[in-house]
Parts: sequence; C-alpha cells; structure tokens
Amino acid sequence: MSFSEAPPPFDRASNVASVDNMRPVADLIVRSCDGVEFYVHKSVLSIASQAFASMFHDASMIVSTEEPLVLQEDARTLDALFRTCYPVSDPTLDKAEEAFKVMEASRKYMMEYAKEVSLKALTSSKHLEEDPFSVFAVACHFNLPEIARKAARFTLFRDPPTHAPVGLQFTSGANIWNLLAYWRECKDVALRLVDDDDFWSSTLDSPWITSFFCATCNPEADKLGFQEEYSEPFGVDGAIYRRVSSEWLRTLPCGVPEEKTYHQLRALILLQVKPTELKCIKCCESMACTIGFFVRGLFDGIERAISKVELKLDFDQ
Repeated sequence: MSFSEAPPPFDRASNVASVDNMRPVADLIVRSCDGVEFYVHKSVLSIASQAFASMFHDASMIVSTEEPLVLQEDARTLDALFRTCYPVSDPTLDKAEEAFKVMEASRKYMMEYAKEVSLKALTSSKHLEEDPFSVFAVACHFNLPEIARKAARFTLFRDPPTHAPVGLQFTSGANIWNLLAYWRECKDVALRLVDDDDFWSSTLDSPWITSFFCATCNPEADKLGFQEEYSEPFGVDGAIYRRVSSEWLRTLPCGVPEEKTYHQLRALILLQVKPTELKCIKCCESMACTIGFFVRGLFDGIERAISKVELKLDFDQ
C-alpha cells in the first residue's frame, strides 16, 4: 500500500525546520486507515486530548517519532479532528456522516472541543433540513434527547430516505418505532384540525377574510369605512379556503407544512380567485395580503396542535 501526505498544515513540508518555517518541528507521524500521513506535534495533541496525553506519557506505550502511529480513522476524519487542536479555522463538516465520524473520534480520544465542533455542525440548519433522519439517528446513538426531538420535527417535512441514514446501525429499534409513532400522531393531529368544523367556523368568522373591498376601486367606502352598500365586496369563498388547504396538506409527508411552503398554499388559493374580481393592482395586493393572513393563521394552528405531540425516546429518564 502506498502512502500519501496530508494537506497543509499537516504535510511534511510545513513541519520541518527551514529558513521560511519558524514553527516547531513535528515529532509524530499519524497514519490514517486509508494511508494518509499527518505530521503533528505530541504536545499539541496532549493538550487537546486526554487519550493522546496518556498515550504519550505512558512508559509502557512507546510511541516512536520515526515510525507512524496508525489509527483506525480515515484521513478526512483525522484532518477534521486535528484541525480542532491547532490554531487554524475549524473544519467544515458538510455531511452528517463527517460530523458523526468526528464526534465518534472525539469521544474515543476524549477531545472536548472536537466534540463541540462536530455537534455544532450536526445541528446546523443545513443538516437538519437536508438530512434530519441522520441527525436523529446520531443523536439517539449519543443519547442527546433535545437534538433527537429537534431532528424529529424536521423529519415531518421529508419523505422517508431511500438510503440508510447515518448512524442507523447504532440506533435502537425502539427509537425507530418511536419516530414512526410520532409521525403517525402528528399527521393525525394536523389532518384532524383541517377536518374540524369548529376550527373552520372560528377561522373564517371574520367577514373580511372572505369578503373585502379595494380602497382604490371604492374610494367612498374607504372614506366611510367598510360598509356593504359602498364596498362591492369581492373575495374567496370559505369553502375554497377549506378545500384547497385540506387537499394540499394531504400531499405533504405528514400533513405538516414547512415554513418556506407558506407561499405555495397562498398561491394555490389565489388561483381560485376569479380574474374579473381583480380590477386593479391594489385589488391584487389586498387579496394576496388577506389570503396570506389566513395561511399564517392555519400554519400557526397546526404548529400549536403538533407541539403537544410527545416523542418518546427509549433512553429518557
């Protein structure tokens, strides 16, 4: 097997004495499982890691300066791990799998800051939005209930993945079942809400949601306030609000809308408005604002309903 050097600052050139390099000379070569060699400093690793400190100071364990110390981790994991030890920029962990491997290595080598960096990456909006199932599995593996519950909320917006999530093999069957149960209950709660007659009666109680006027087209009504004889009202029938919302929510994985889909539902309801009712640009603006107000109320109602659904985890105390 051929071996290659790690990128700077862990390559050989960055860690040998020269006129242009005033840094301390590296006194340890660490080799990854895929054959990449890192030139590092025992003193730095000892400060960052209790495990490495014990290894280097244990008389029964002789770590040669010339012979590489071979570790089980791959090069990407070691590169990220070592970057948390040195005064350089923290590593960018673009995938949940990378964050998981660094977190696993940080636990193995007892490196607190590396754990913080990987945990921050794992809970970033990028990973929660793009791969919440992996975040959930990893959080369960490391017994992190708050992160597991946060990730579970994000899974409500996604179809089940076509590939195995990162860390799935370390996740108990009980927690996988608990997540499925959470899905079912959230979906039942959301769809029960939009099928509830009382909810729609209270939501559509304000007449201006279904019947309102444009101040530009009706200046007299604008002066005197909303009065039916002046307003020539136009709007959206309450049945349209209910039908479109119910049909659209049923197309979602769990019937729970994501914040960024707000404009989708508003546009779908707007498409039901008769063009003859929109006489000017202000009519369009007034209609869009009112429908938007309705959509916001619907989203908030669903959010309140599913916030009461509890996700049980098998490591809860």
